[in-house]
Amino acid sequence: NAFDEKLGYGWLLGDWCPAKTVEPVEGKDQFSSALLRKSLFAGTVSEATNPLNYFDFEMTVPNGNYAVNLLLGDVIQPTWQRVEIEGIDAGSFELPPNSLAWTGEKRARVEDGRLTVRIHLKDSDTYAALSEISFHFRDRRSN
Repeated sequence: NAFDEKLGYGWLLGDWCPAKTVEPVEGKDQFSSALLRKSLFAGTVSEATNPLNYFDFEMTVPNGNYAVNLLLGDVIQPTWQRVEIEGIDAGSFELPPNSLAWTGEKRARVEDGRLTVRIHLKDSDTYAALSEISFHFRDRRSN
């Protein structure tokens, strides 16, 4: 869903997305990914087009250093995504359907109270997918 101050996490979806959510897809064993594409909910009354070529997911956290790992991919759709964690490149991943991949742990410093994950899109037709975010606080040191 869209970022919610009370919950402290969510997608940064502007006024361009009246549904206030990205497309979830459920597959076998109730596994679910957030599917991201330039146009969401195509062919429905909720259809909306992202004016940017990326999506941001944010979580409210105390300032400090974090270890972050992302699980990417989807059980149904092939995906391509380039990922950043707090501006740190976590790589590009092209995955076939029913394939998931971890980014590998990245160390990130949060200085604004929000841990930000950015998912870049390949083009307007290819899905990107985020399945899971794993993170833990390391310390408050400045380096």
